[in-house]
Amino acid sequence: MTNPAQTAESLVADLDRCLEVLPLVQNRRRELTEARNLARALAVELRHFDSTHVPLELRAANSGSTVANEIWANANAGVLRPGDSSFERLVTASAPLQKLFLNGFDITSIEKFSSADLSLANLVGANIEDLTQPWLRTNKTKPGSLVMTFRGRQLKAMLRLVELLNRLGLGEGHSLRHPNYRDKKSSDWIGVTPKRARQMHENTRFRISLRTTDEFRRRAPFLDGDWLNGFAYSVMSDHLRRHAIDHELYTNVSYTAAPDLMKLGGEFDLLAQAGDTLAVVECKAGRLDIERGDLDQVCSKTDALQKILDRMGCDLELRSFLLINPASSPRDEIESALEGTGVIAIAPGELRQTVESVFVR
Repeated sequence: MTNPAQTAESLVADLDRCLEVLPLVQNRRRELTEARNLARALAVELRHFDSTHVPLELRAANSGSTVANEIWANANAGVLRPGDSSFERLVTASAPLQKLFLNGFDITSIEKFSSADLSLANLVGANIEDLTQPWLRTNKTKPGSLVMTFRGRQLKAMLRLVELLNRLGLGEGHSLRHPNYRDKKSSDWIGVTPKRARQMHENTRFRISLRTTDEFRRRAPFLDGDWLNGFAYSVMSDHLRRHAIDHELYTNVSYTAAPDLMKLGGEFDLLAQAGDTLAVVECKAGRLDIERGDLDQVCSKTDALQKILDRMGCDLELRSFLLINPASSPRDEIESALEGTGVIAIAPGELRQTVESVFVR
């Protein structure tokens, strides 16, 4: 049996394509736009009816998450916003996004990372201890070049990183140097081949100079911090699929809430739902300063979201996590500061364990 909500969503998508492709005169375009808006409103109502009234056994064959995941998979990488056909279809089909909407939240954008972004995120995440000092603490907005100094024990990870940056079009070549140990008075750095560098002591200082492209500077926000969001997305989605768990998982979900519910908008770095559990993950790649109040926003966001869901009688169980970089932030101090807030601090190496405890059980 065809799900009416899916049919309405397909109609919205077809009307969007017509508006994008057909050379229509102004009156016909206005009429078609009005029809598209009516179809979109109908799709929202049908999806709400499907999620609240249709028996589970009838809904199983037409899982809303399956539809939403297909839309997400086919959407272009980048920021999806209202007015984009993929955005409208996704917000309409997605169970967690619809649940938030019905509880007073308006989704303003969702960012989908590219496969290149995720490749870079996975490399940095898998070598986070070796790359934190030379890579994450380097200014990436300086035009022309990026200079990173590190020790020999970090050489393997650093070479893999710059080779990937070059392959992705973010770099245009690099040089590898070490200090002139033969002349202690000299401040010069001498060029060295990767093969020779691998034979040197693990405490040897090295310096890589990477010639960066305009695309590198454009992607600076991702390279500085959002890579952790991408890494968490890759690991969590992989583990959920391995367990064949019906789920939805999105990155950088920006929202505003009705003024009577919450005065400020915000962003969920990761938003996931499986069954009756809604999980939000805040990702912090840099150093967190407790005295500066870096944890306050995370805790207040979780507290406000929980109060809204409780007030509206939402049946979802909320789980909130703070994903930190243990090479940058003191784990013990953060856990102590978060005690009693409902937010749990986790490290990148604990993502699969977290998925197990929250969704697999």
